[in-house]
Amino acid sequence: YEQPCVILPYDFKLLAVDNSEVADRARSYLFKRGLTHADLWYYKFGTSRTDAYKGYVIFPSFDCFGDLNYFSARDYTGYTTLYRQKYKNAYFPKKEIIFNEHSIMWNNELTIVEGPFDLVKCDDNAVPILGSEFSETHRLFAQILEHNTPVLLALDANKQKKQEQIAKLLDSYNISVRILSLGTFDDVGEMTRAQFLAAKNDAPQWTRFRSLKTLIRTL
Repeated sequence: YEQPCVILPYDFKLLAVDNSEVADRARSYLFKRGLTHADLWYYKFGTSRTDAYKGYVIFPSFDCFGDLNYFSARDYTGYTTLYRQKYKNAYFPKKEIIFNEHSIMWNNELTIVEGPFDLVKCDDNAVPILGSEFSETHRLFAQILEHNTPVLLALDANKQKKQEQIAKLLDSYNISVRILSLGTFDDVGEMTRAQFLAAKNDAPQWTRFRSLKTLIRTL
């Protein structure tokens, strides 16, 4: 495993302690998404005034030793163009990253979501795969197999076929898989934590028969 060489912007400031107007706008965006001041501390959200990250909330990730291994930045201004992306990420292969690995409890069921802003609506044991691709080539996959970690899949509504493929792959390695129903939501990030927990409680076990029924519905 190659240790990532990831560096935050030189002027990165934690939103939990920054009293500037820039921080106020970023906090307002996060609070509108249902986050709390305690979340600012827990997830170490921050901002930067550099041209590259002005108007973005920066979400850092830490490895099992507590060292920075990645970060994802999300625009909070609503002004995005072809040249100003909604998301900006650290330059490091996503398949090598286990986002906030330091907080994962491998012996407990692990919720897998797509992005960091889905992660914040989950309970304590969750991880984003930074997209919808997930296979044996990912470090996270290897860790799940090593610890025989049960999985709750909660990918976006428009990625249900990929979710079924991932479930089938995990099941082929005898990993227990459950599937979370999003209901009318497009992704976990649109839910409240209470709604997520209710859906998690009701999530059924994945089986090949249930998968076939799901795939038929998506035709």
